[in-house]
Amino acid sequence: MHQLQRYNDIPFSYRISSGLSWPTVCIFSGVHGNEPSGIDALHMLLHDFESWKHSLLQGTLLLVIGANQEAMELWQRFVEYDMNRLFGIDKPTCYEWKRVVELESLINESDFLIDLHSTSKPSVPFMFSELQHQSFVENLWVSHVIYGWWALGWVTVGDAESYANQQWCVSVTYESGDHRSPDGRQNASAFVLSVLQSTWLLWWETKGMEWENQKDFHVYLEGFYTAKTGDFSYAIAAENFLPIDKDTLIWRDGWEDIFLPAWTILVMPKSEDAIHQWKEAFFRWKKV
Repeated sequence: MHQLQRYNDIPFSYRISSGLSWPTVCIFSGVHGNEPSGIDALHMLLHDFESWKHSLLQGTLLLVIGANQEAMELWQRFVEYDMNRLFGIDKPTCYEWKRVVELESLINESDFLIDLHSTSKPSVPFMFSELQHQSFVENLWVSHVIYGWWALGWVTVGDAESYANQQWCVSVTYESGDHRSPDGRQNASAFVLSVLQSTWLLWWETKGMEWENQKDFHVYLEGFYTAKTGDFSYAIAAENFLPIDKDTLIWRDGWEDIFLPAWTILVMPKSEDAIHQWKEAFFRWKKV
């Protein structure tokens, strides 16, 4: 049995309670307005609770179905400021700032935070987390995991996951694949179900569903490359989670040919037209 109610003071947010106090799991979607897969997945999940297809075994589930509604209506990442750079910092006065203050209050009462996103180019589904959450992560239905994002604090300052970690929350960020991929909603839905099982909120029949967490694709931040010039080009077909051998010519930066100093896994390479002087071009990772 569960009780479902809509927040009156936090728009597009829902609270589903079992009557048992632990754990509280908070799931965000639509922090970026042009990423619909998580929003669609949570709409489906809410419908399943409303129709009693699902019922909580214990704990409380908080759903934010479209964190950045104004950006969603414009089909763009944000309106004035990137919402995922405003958590836990001094904020400018804008629509996104007011919304983040509301969302922080939900994180503050939660034991787990799940932030659903998608990518701007084709990619396998993958997840960000930190090594202190590894035992939780390894129970989730995702094979590609990135640890150590905290080391890039100057890049990721203000993201919801890092803020939740500071509040002693177990937190992960999930990327369901390309914004435009028809598989995005299915990927996000399957991932959310695995979260609800791993947090003991829901039991789900997994008979016939084969799953193995492939630790070969669990990687930890090793470094990143910043473009020295405005004339940057890849010497390879750069793809997410691409293993690359030592001494491979990987890119050209102006007149300089750059070779990898060690075997690495290429993660989140930016498109050449998005790389500017003194901006990060891609990240290098090693196996956990």
